Amino acid sequence: DSVSDQASERGLANLSQALRARTAVEPGNAVGLTPGQDPLVFYPFIYWPISQSQADISEAGAAALQSYLDHGGMILLDTRDGIYQPGQIAASAQIERLRSLLKDISVSPLVAAPETHVVFKSFYLLNLFPQISHSGDIWIEDRALDEEVSSIILTGHDWARIWAATNGATPYDEQEMATRFGVNIVMYALTGNYKADQIHMSAILERLGK
Repeated sequence: DSVSDQASERGLANLSQALRARTAVEPGNAVGLTPGQDPLVFYPFIYWPISQSQADISEAGAAALQSYLDHGGMILLDTRDGIYQPGQIAASAQIERLRSLLKDISVSPLVAAPETHVVFKSFYLLNLFPQISHSGDIWIEDRALDEEVSSIILTGHDWARIWAATNGATPYDEQEMATRFGVNIVMYALTGNYKADQIHMSAILERLGK
């Protein structure tokens, strides 16, 4: 979908700039990918906006995506409809399209990410900022509630559009929080659950003292 592709490219370029300015990450340019044709192994993070007009995934594409997910890759699926309700994923046209696109790909059941999840503290402590309500917005694989890292993150927030906004087109609070969320997602993709270990810090220090 050329329209969403262009928005994604602009948004990811702005997010990359923020990563360079705020973190130790030095991302390259955003790259458009066609699963089954382009190698996915070089990309630890893929942003995938869902569009009604995008083509179905080929058999080779489904196999490539399955291998990517099974070997540590992460995909942020963005239905861009923003109509999720707390505790449930609405049966929107975009969700139905997503189900169709992923019909040949095995994905663990998804659950709403609790505000204590590492994705909200991998770099910024997003649960300290009430400008964005996470309830019902961010969905992860149920296995990622414990020690594992979620290969799939589902949202309807249209992140690339917000990342791409310039010249005050989006309220500053919304723009800043979207940038912080993007930074957190990339850090989560690159470093996994390392921030979750901080909850054990007191026990670690006690053992070190002994």
